Amino acid sequence: MIVPVAIRPLLRQAIEERRRVGSALDDEPGGPAAVVSAEIAPAQAGPEDDEEKLRRFMVVAWPAAGRTPHDENARRVFLALLARLEAPALRDDLRFLDAWNNGFEAMLTWPAEIRGRGEARAAIRTYVRILDHHARRLAGSS
Repeated sequence: MIVPVAIRPLLRQAIEERRRVGSALDDEPGGPAAVVSAEIAPAQAGPEDDEEKLRRFMVVAWPAAGRTPHDENARRVFLALLARLEAPALRDDLRFLDAWNNGFEAMLTWPAEIRGRGEARAAIRTYVRILDHHARRLAGSS
């Protein structure tokens, strides 16, 4: 990860704060975590590259999930597209981490009973793992 030395402490602090919030949400009562399955993923014509995955999440799913948090279909598409950004979010391009940050912020607006269910709870756990990964990388680049 290429992060200017001057902002590494700020980024580390932001990641740690998000990890605390995400971990606290994961500790909320709720159903068991579930892995987002391919059967709920929207149909697609062929393999998408990471840029297209990011575009679809940020342009289609993220705004819809924020506008209509009680729309189960919008949430399912949102969570499925967000899950597809896990691998790219573990790499150097911070736009994918930012997409997960945006996704997490959207989930914070959802009622706790929705946020605590299977796929949403699994997404929060994934987000915390992604943050852990970046925290370790930043610590190693000090």
